[in-house]
Amino acid sequence: MEDGGRRGRLGRAHLVLPLPFARSTTKVAHLALNPWMEACWYFREARSQFRLSGRASVAGAEAGGADADARAAAWAKLSPASREWNAGPPPGRLMAEGEKREALSAPAAETRGGSGGATASPSSTPPHPHFCLVLLDVDAVDHVDLEADRRWVHSRGGEGEGWATVEVNP
Repeated sequence: MEDGGRRGRLGRAHLVLPLPFARSTTKVAHLALNPWMEACWYFREARSQFRLSGRASVAGAEAGGADADARAAAWAKLSPASREWNAGPPPGRLMAEGEKREALSAPAAETRGGSGGATASPSSTPPHPHFCLVLLDVDAVDHVDLEADRRWVHSRGGEGEGWATVEVNP
């Protein structure tokens, strides 16, 4: 996990995990109050779990520089269904009778190309204003290998110090 002092993705010298969210979710509001976050993955076939923890920041419509570029790139990779989810009302809000989710598609004039009326590619569509990227600046990775019955904790040191790994009892 050593970065060798090189600048990583988003101009940071360490591991940053981008996670797509809608600004209307409660998670974004929670992060404004407490930026510490964990993300966990379990790989069933490998019987390994990874728990990444660190400080989170939110790159929304107001983001600039590398964060804005990362937000646009993440938006371009989303499926149409995921894009539509960002256009709707906040999760958990009651829907009024007959209410429909906002259509995300732009007017025909904006989505039609000049040749043959082809639609614009997803990568050329700007992110919806509600779309944001939660950037998890990873400070620690807890890795459990259930197959081998082993566990390692990887911790990032201070600026320029790199990563340290210790094996602990699972």
